[in-house]
Amino acid sequence: MEAYERIKYYREKILGISQAKFAKKLKISASNYSNIEIARVTLTNRVLIDICEAYNLNEDWVKYGKEPIEKPKSREAEMLDFLKKINLEDNIIAQRFILSLSKLNFEEWLLLDKMISNYIKINKEANNLKNIVNNKTDDELSREEIHKLIDFELDQAEKGKTSSVSTSINSVDKEKLKNKRA
Repeated sequence: MEAYERIKYYREKILGISQAKFAKKLKISASNYSNIEIARVTLTNRVLIDICEAYNLNEDWVKYGKEPIEKPKSREAEMLDFLKKINLEDNIIAQRFILSLSKLNFEEWLLLDKMISNYIKINKEANNLKNIVNNKTDDELSREEIHKLIDFELDQAEKGKTSSVSTSINSVDKEKLKNKRA
């Protein structure tokens, strides 16, 4: 099989697209591409390279039939393909995030998993406390609820964090809570 025949095979059997659609991606006319497929026009090295780049083809396969047909994709290319599938290819933040994730090694994945688990736990606890605070007035808070709230706030303060509870309990005076605890 010659190079032009392999290209035709790839277009028809693997991609299942028309000559016009295949040629459009190469930025050449459909008639010019058609002439390449039937060997009326010689496949130039420039067009060969354009085809390989546009369709991620292995140049050795096109020229000599040496497998694999397609070049292996980089992690970045695979991630960008994924973003296209979920319609986020124009979202720069999503791209940077996904590409950053693609570069993590095993230990970094474990650390990220631990951080996410801790975040979920803290967020759940904060939401529970926020619900307690938002559903009651200062005087309706039980001693146990006040202790939980203070312990959580102190724990977050020791870690150098501001919890979502502390930002949402403006109606509750923290000094009053500390005095009630004593």
